[in-house]
Amino acid sequence: GVTPKFQQKIAGLTNIMAEKQHSEEERIDQLIRTNQVDTNMISSLVNDEDTVSDIVFKLLNVTSLLFDNRDALVEVSLEDGNIGG
Repeated sequence: GVTPKFQQKIAGLTNIMAEKQHSEEERIDQLIRTNQVDTNMISSLVNDEDTVSDIVFKLLNVTSLLFDNRDALVEVSLEDGNIGG
């Protein structure tokens, strides 16, 4: 399976992204409250932020799944005698 160190890195990156997402929400709120952006600008910014966050979280999830499944697939291949594919 995945090493604890790798799991910690993925968890750490996920936490960093969650914190960044929260700070971005606060920044956007401040921009709105101080009228520094109009509705079109804020709509575009929020959509872009959501898209980027979604992509990053999905990449972290896929990375974790790939490493977990890769090890499981290697074990199954070895058990079946299919070494090397």
